[in-house]
Amino acid sequence: MVPSPPLTPPISFDRVARIYDASRALPPELQAELTVHLASRLRGGRTLDIGAGTGRLSIPLQTEHGLDVVAADVSAGMLAEGRRRGLHRIVRADVRRLPFRTASFDRSLATHLLHLVPEWPLALEEIVRVTRSELLSVLKQERETPSLHEEYSALAKESGIDTAAPGIPERRFAERYPPDRREPVGGFRVSEPATAVLQRLRDRLYRDQWDVPTPVHRKILKTLRDRHRDDEVVLSASVEIGSWEIGRLAAALPRPGTAHERGPTRPS
Repeated sequence: MVPSPPLTPPISFDRVARIYDASRALPPELQAELTVHLASRLRGGRTLDIGAGTGRLSIPLQTEHGLDVVAADVSAGMLAEGRRRGLHRIVRADVRRLPFRTASFDRSLATHLLHLVPEWPLALEEIVRVTRSELLSVLKQERETPSLHEEYSALAKESGIDTAAPGIPERRFAERYPPDRREPVGGFRVSEPATAVLQRLRDRLYRDQWDVPTPVHRKILKTLRDRHRDDEVVLSASVEIGSWEIGRLAAALPRPGTAHERGPTRPS
């Protein structure tokens, strides 16, 4: 038997666990609507929320809707923050090596996860293995004008630093493997001063900034401040729930040895 190649170290969000949600949360009304939609789809079974983070989805599903949800994440810091907020039924786990028996869950929920996993086909194989009927994901299409984050990545690339996501961005996954069902939830449009976005970039809140050397990081920020100091940034987004029937998804997965797709993604 040929041994499996070693896995790349997992990406942990421990360093930003306390501030993660504040920099990425949906507007409260849309978040509540999303939870209602998910609860209606997940009722009547056991759900694994893999990549649950601080429990933005799991906490209301567990506490407000009384659903049987197990929250799993590779980051101990994110789960600890979730526990502080009321998250329970917590398991620390790497999606590529899930510590659950085959068909342990009726459904799985995976959101903003696959772009962080270089071996994303392996992650999907594990999700398929532990799930009986359906995989669900929250799909968000965003447009930011001007996009300071994209400019940051482009300037980093000019300095020879690749900030591309190690896995497959969710939107590309949904294009490659179209969901069996799409359920629109809603959308939003907000604006804020560019200085607020620059503050988040300065504090390195996003995964794709963590490997940028400090001198390059400071140079990029100066360039962005010079370009956008007085600008207003407008963010518009639409949110929907995609779902895949497990048997069909299993048949469509890339075989071992297939090249993995990488590419740019929204801030993670």
